[in-house]
Amino acid sequence: MPIDRSMTSTPPPARAWRLGGIVVPAWLVLSAGVIHGSPLLQARPDPPAAGAAAVVVDEEEIDWLRSIVANASNGLEIRRRAAEKLLRMPTPLAVGAIVGAFEESTDADRPALRAIFEDATVESPELAEALIDALPVSAAKDRPRLLALLADLGPGVDELVAVVAVDPRRDVRARLMAVEALGGLPTRTSVESLLVLVAEGREETAEMRSRVFRALEKISGVPLGEDAEAWRRWWREGGESTLERTCEERVADLAAQIGRLDRDRRGIEDRADRTAVRLRVLLADVLVGLEPAARQERVQRLLGDELESLRELAVEQVDRAFRNGDRIGEETIARLATLLDDPSLVIRGKAARLLGTLGWEPIAEEVARRLKDEFDPELGSIYLEVLAERPRADTLPVILGRLGPPGTSDAAARAIFRLVIAGLAPADWRVVAVPAARTIVEVAPTPQTVRLLALAGEDADRALLEALLDRDNPAVRRAVAEGWTRSGRLDSLRPRLRDPVVFAAVVGTISAGPSSLEAVSTLLGLDRPAEDAGAADLDAALVKILAGLPANQLVQADDLLAGNGVGLDRRLASLARPSSDDVKAMTPLDRDRLLERRASLLLTLARAEEAADLLEPFAIMTEQALSPILFEARLRAGRFDRAAAQHALPAPWLDVLERLALSDPAEAEVLLEEVDRRFGGRLSPEQSARASAIRASLELLPTGPPAP
Repeated sequence: MPIDRSMTSTPPPARAWRLGGIVVPAWLVLSAGVIHGSPLLQARPDPPAAGAAAVVVDEEEIDWLRSIVANASNGLEIRRRAAEKLLRMPTPLAVGAIVGAFEESTDADRPALRAIFEDATVESPELAEALIDALPVSAAKDRPRLLALLADLGPGVDELVAVVAVDPRRDVRARLMAVEALGGLPTRTSVESLLVLVAEGREETAEMRSRVFRALEKISGVPLGEDAEAWRRWWREGGESTLERTCEERVADLAAQIGRLDRDRRGIEDRADRTAVRLRVLLADVLVGLEPAARQERVQRLLGDELESLRELAVEQVDRAFRNGDRIGEETIARLATLLDDPSLVIRGKAARLLGTLGWEPIAEEVARRLKDEFDPELGSIYLEVLAERPRADTLPVILGRLGPPGTSDAAARAIFRLVIAGLAPADWRVVAVPAARTIVEVAPTPQTVRLLALAGEDADRALLEALLDRDNPAVRRAVAEGWTRSGRLDSLRPRLRDPVVFAAVVGTISAGPSSLEAVSTLLGLDRPAEDAGAADLDAALVKILAGLPANQLVQADDLLAGNGVGLDRRLASLARPSSDDVKAMTPLDRDRLLERRASLLLTLARAEEAADLLEPFAIMTEQALSPILFEARLRAGRFDRAAAQHALPAPWLDVLERLALSDPAEAEVLLEEVDRRFGGRLSPEQSARASAIRASLELLPTGPPAP
């Protein structure tokens, strides 16, 4: 997977090992992944495979990739790709660069660095697989860090590791390392995969079996040694519940240890903080091994824990569970609500965002009440974002109060805009909003405040906003266009529609409003940027508007599309939107008009089979306007017997044949043969003359490929 070398990067910061904002010595982090006695700490360096070719180490390439990984200003995807490339380099130096990046990261960089590996089994499974494959290549001193990263990858990583462990076709060193990793993942999948490796009749090396038994002892805490039958009996006779109890005991032990360290933190504050972070990581690992019900119960307890780091962990666990599709119970939501008054600003903000996402009914009222007395601009902006997502008229006064102060003006402008669009703002909202927005725009315009002023401003603001349309900043130009379009001042923007940014903002804003024939007409009447640069934006806006129209207005909309040269495929897609049930529910007149238009377009596009399939389910009488269209569709689709049941006499056949001879000679030849076969000598002299004229006209047509 190529890495874009044009991505800028900065050299790694000064050497320090930090976890979650707390400085941690290397020995403590390395021991965190093996708190229950992993043998990896005592592992000797693995010898190179016999006959292995020497690996050329490009240290410059490794340093460059590590700088990409360590630089939080680079995009997450590019950093994941760089990390994957490092892990796939078959040299300990390259793999060790990942650990080195963690060692050299600062407090501010650490969360972004950890984000590279979070949820990798879902968002970037290739990275998770690369991490597993890197274990046998890595130096022994780096493996605990890599194992800790594996445990951070979330649900599903045990399955990826198990695939490597049980596959006899894999390299033996890779399988041994996978067994070690399973020992640090206390899940049902891990235990069952390990038992497969010591199943009766399975041939594995003594070293492999020995490591399997050590991994089982690490997971279970039960000293059953190297007796495979004893382990199988343990699992059959309640090993799963023992595993859960073991996990629960670990949770209790870790929580108790955190509590003790926190009470003593006056004398050993730095050491307590480091240990708390280490235990947070381990606690997250343990929670992965619990069943969903047990995990939710533990998370509920952690939401009220005395340690800030564990409360924050609990909020993150609830958020992750919700994103994974788990149902969040009322008790958990109630405990989350108590965190709106947490001493930590970070936890208060995360809890507010999560409660808004969960749809907790009182969240707007609770956040608005707290926003009045909140002086932290970052937390105030979070509260305003929550209010913007859940607009309510009674929250407007407190939002207006945040429009002027620095740090929250953008979020307040966004929230007010949402309220106005939702129709929840009172009539006098402009009295406060416009002067405040105008002051900000005159000094330091931002897209949010510009858009609000364009929506609500007065004629006196026109010159100010016109000047902004000449700015190089596309976000500001877009904001003016969105605000003016929303406020019905589209005529002021028509001279600017040649600007692709303005055009895209106008059509996007129109399509975000109510769907109507007027909106379709307005979109089609707009001047477009040079070289049809706005074609994709216009098409997307039309699709959205047409999708919202009532079915009985689609024919009128198609008249507008046809009159403006819109292609047949786009027109047909619009007419085909209603389901068959929707069509049947329409009035007979509206239904017949829609079916007639759709079938006619299908015939024009030479899709007679689809036209016949569309019309045949309906009881169409001979006198209906749809009858000749159905007849032609049957003839052109080759459904001659059904056509004969509709019209047994040759005259209607000849009518269709004469039209096809002009529009589609190939279809006409097929139909002419069928007329000769079916009617033969029964044609009247006049009908025979018509058939002969058609035959003569078809014979005069050129055959073979067209001349160049």
